Amino acid sequence: MFGDAKVSTNLYHNVMLCWVVSDAEREGEERLASMTFYGGPEGSSVYVAGRDDSVDEIMHEWEHKFCTYSETSIFITTFNVNGKMAPHYVPKWLYHDGGPPDFYVVGLQEMDLSTQAFFYDVSSRQDDWLNAITRSLPSHQYRLVECVRLVGIMLVIFQREGSRVKVRQSSVHSARIATGIQLISRMGNKGGVAISMQINDSRICFINAHMAAGNEELDKRNQDYSSIRKQGRDAEMSRFQLKQQQRNNQIFVGFCEPDVLNFRPSYKYDPGTSDWDSRCPAWCDRILWWCESSDQVVQTLYDSVDEVTISDHKPVRAVFQLTVREVDSYKVKLIHEEAIREADKRANEALPQIWLSDSEIDFGDVYFFESSVRTITIKNTGKTKVSFSFVKLPNRESISDSWLSVTPPNAHLKVGAVCLLSLQVLVDKKTAWSVAKNGVLSDILVLRLDHGRDYFLPISARYQHSVFGSSFIELIHKEHNTTDNASNLLDLGLDESLLKTVSRVFVPVPIAMYRLIETLRNYGVEKIRFDDVSSHSEFIALRNALDRHHNIENLFDICKSPFNMFNAFLRLMDSFKEEVIPRELQTECLNSAGDATRCWSCVQKFRRENREVFEYYVQFTRELTEKNTDARSQLQVMADIVFKPSGVENNKLEQSLRLRFFETVVAFTKDVCMEGFDELIKL
Repeated sequence: MFGDAKVSTNLYHNVMLCWVVSDAEREGEERLASMTFYGGPEGSSVYVAGRDDSVDEIMHEWEHKFCTYSETSIFITTFNVNGKMAPHYVPKWLYHDGGPPDFYVVGLQEMDLSTQAFFYDVSSRQDDWLNAITRSLPSHQYRLVECVRLVGIMLVIFQREGSRVKVRQSSVHSARIATGIQLISRMGNKGGVAISMQINDSRICFINAHMAAGNEELDKRNQDYSSIRKQGRDAEMSRFQLKQQQRNNQIFVGFCEPDVLNFRPSYKYDPGTSDWDSRCPAWCDRILWWCESSDQVVQTLYDSVDEVTISDHKPVRAVFQLTVREVDSYKVKLIHEEAIREADKRANEALPQIWLSDSEIDFGDVYFFESSVRTITIKNTGKTKVSFSFVKLPNRESISDSWLSVTPPNAHLKVGAVCLLSLQVLVDKKTAWSVAKNGVLSDILVLRLDHGRDYFLPISARYQHSVFGSSFIELIHKEHNTTDNASNLLDLGLDESLLKTVSRVFVPVPIAMYRLIETLRNYGVEKIRFDDVSSHSEFIALRNALDRHHNIENLFDICKSPFNMFNAFLRLMDSFKEEVIPRELQTECLNSAGDATRCWSCVQKFRRENREVFEYYVQFTRELTEKNTDARSQLQVMADIVFKPSGVENNKLEQSLRLRFFETVVAFTKDVCMEGFDELIKL
């Protein structure tokens, strides 16, 4: 498989990846018979990969007996365009000294940074960039094979007309995975897109990945990889961060790249020039590849294009010569029969055996929306190929609880091969709502060997409760007990200066909600830029400050971005266990949408805690929209948060009514509306 990986700032975060695998895809009984590892229906004599691992292993060894091979060329490029508009074409980008390649694989990052692309997965720039790429291709005719996009991450493949290798359109598939900050089912701002296809009878897959940037996001980049699958001393250090993480078996294990990068760092330049800006330059745009047989791939080019100056990145490109195969279906049948006999012989010689580096995992303390990762090494110590998978316990719908994920859930290991098993604990709002007061999380994973034994892996963690994912009603009672408020606040661990600040809170709402709103009011409402990029590290810093009651009067001392603080506020509201608008009154509220008096009359029926939180939330929203003209783009999200719709209710009609109700209470204050209502009652 070939792949592109791309990385921002001075560390790897934009990566193109490529896989080349031997197996062809199962796509119909007639065609299956002519493929190497896939054949006819169950019970037929045609070879089908995956039916018997031992036969698969022998067929791989004997592939040369029934395959013929041919060469194809692939030009791969990765380019972070930094949200720039597409030019008419990009000269010199897609040209090189060799002949015209059979395929062009183009990966873009930050193609569209607009709020529309982030929240609604709609981009007006996709066609513009696709046309610019097409016009930048050499004069030979190329046809579009596939194009896939995730927010601003785009991957497109072209094939040269008249090339001697074949790509059947039915073999082309695409996928996309978001790994960045996601809110209310919106798209993530980081992640990857992939396209797989079959060239003759060899399958190839391309991935364009855009990962978290910066030194502080190193673990986040490594986690992103587990999800989806210069001059001077400082530059030399950043150059080798990717290779160091590979040597540590943290990311891209087994992927290849030339040992020496014979081109200047691709980032960070002043747009319109080839001059680095004041930051430390870095090789943060990379192209990596992996293949089952290393002699099938030869890399002939790896460089960047200094002449392209539209972005603060330079495009990086590579050219590969790839050996692909074609299968003789008649020979496959003969070899298959012989392989069955050989497999029976080998099966009697050994049973599957593995070694596990750990028999149980304790994650220790874990925190809200902060992933924690542990790895287990699995080694095939037997004499035959091992296949393993994680299986469900009785009365379970999945192999693990929702807070625990396992990658990969299954794998095949050749003799002596090693697999790194990644276990990740991530406590989201739904897990936080259900976890016990003692915070104990526990699960048991069952790893099963095909034709072998089961291994039981106990997993444990201790969740440290947070204001995020809590009950706002319980927080109010705990923090604002009118009989002994000062004593309760001291019990929370607030120091003296912060206690003085919080004691001034006369609105009975959660202290965390109050601190975020008042900080934004005093320092940053009008400064919020809703097209900024979210920083997970700043969210973690804010969460820690709110949970641990740090003596920080101005939260902007730890969170520099008003947008990130606003995002943290929305996440806090969305994570509360209860609906701010009680479920039993939501229909009445929706029916009142557009009528301010009826809307506020409905609000008066809320439970006191719900009403206070809602009115404080509306007051802040009113001030936000008055001082920041771009804030109205956030009203739908903010309306959804207070209703907390379930999947059944989350249709377009319900969504529009939620927005209309929320716009009504924001536009008309309670005092004005209820004054008229009270006068009407007197009459």
